[in-house]
Amino acid sequence: MIWDAVPWLEANFTKSNGLPEFFLEGDYPADKREQAEEEYKNTVKLLLDSTEDEVCKCWCEMTILSNFSGLELNRTKMYWRILIRDETSLNQEDNVRNIMFRHSTSIDFQKRPSPETEAAPNTRRKVTIDEPNEVAKLIKETAVNNLRKYDQSNDREKYFIVCGINNVVDLTDVKQGNQLNDLNEQLRRNLCDKEFDDLEYEQIGTLDEDLITLIRQKKFVNLNRTLYSHLGRATDLEFPVKKIISHIVETYVHYSNSLLPDVFDKLSEGSIVIKFWSTMIEALFSKTDLVVNWGDTISYGPEKTNRRIDLRILYNLDKVSNDVANGEFGKSVLESKYFHDKAKLLNNIIKITHDSSIRVALLLIQGLQADLYTIRLSENGLWTVDITLVMLINK
Repeated sequence: MIWDAVPWLEANFTKSNGLPEFFLEGDYPADKREQAEEEYKNTVKLLLDSTEDEVCKCWCEMTILSNFSGLELNRTKMYWRILIRDETSLNQEDNVRNIMFRHSTSIDFQKRPSPETEAAPNTRRKVTIDEPNEVAKLIKETAVNNLRKYDQSNDREKYFIVCGINNVVDLTDVKQGNQLNDLNEQLRRNLCDKEFDDLEYEQIGTLDEDLITLIRQKKFVNLNRTLYSHLGRATDLEFPVKKIISHIVETYVHYSNSLLPDVFDKLSEGSIVIKFWSTMIEALFSKTDLVVNWGDTISYGPEKTNRRIDLRILYNLDKVSNDVANGEFGKSVLESKYFHDKAKLLNNIIKITHDSSIRVALLLIQGLQADLYTIRLSENGLWTVDITLVMLINK
């Protein structure tokens, strides 16, 4: 490390964990992302040992305990996307079938013979798409042309095909072969800049100093008792975050047997949802006007897709309320189910996402890991998917 990263981070950690400005300040090129992230982690550890600021020290400890989850959030990942360069080699990934969105299927794009082509040689021709949005046009052209080899494609490739057909660009996947590779550098930069500039979220609550001290000291039994006392006098703004933390701490203090591998691995999907996630999700929406609806349900609102979804967040349970958020659960982290559930969530929600000022939430939980995505109508005829939060409960 050749720049003064530690003092810089100490002065800037309060602003979005110092990210992505840390990488900008260190002048890391796009092909040095892995090195840059490793240096950020080392800087946090060095700062923990050197700082005399108790708030900064607590932040360092929490960042390390979270396995540096800030590196997976929107601001950071968007920074690297902007720097991304064209990939030249094709790669093969994994497996998922029958994930086509309801609005478009492969049959919609079968070539129909015309008088001009019936007598023509049996050759493949490239399909071109008429779309007002240039990004949507490019990703759809790629997807439609890849339909010819859909059955031979892996899970990830099939997922990108159905996204492209439905004018959805997924910004969360930055590995080789992602959708951004279909765009030139200027289009990528414009798209990512727009997403980056529009991101703004409100903080749902803060922690008192005594709770921060107990977390830093890892006195979880005392922390559990203190949280119980805090909940009784918590304001509407404070309650959700304190209830969520209380549930997590309570799990470690009183129900830690459920986290043992030989027990956890035998739990059903429903048991994992009830034991670890249901309380947190109910708490998150407890002080709002929204309704949490569990189980395989079909949407109540006028824009129905008739798909059964594990979790729906609604304004109410009448026939005029479309879903404002959806969630799918899995017993364990499995790539095939990941792509299946992600496509299923997009399929269910895209039909009602017509307002560019609104981001609709998609919650994808597998085992003890939760990924929170957002989808919105970014521009005329183009929807964008991005990731907002990654949460992992350590065993």
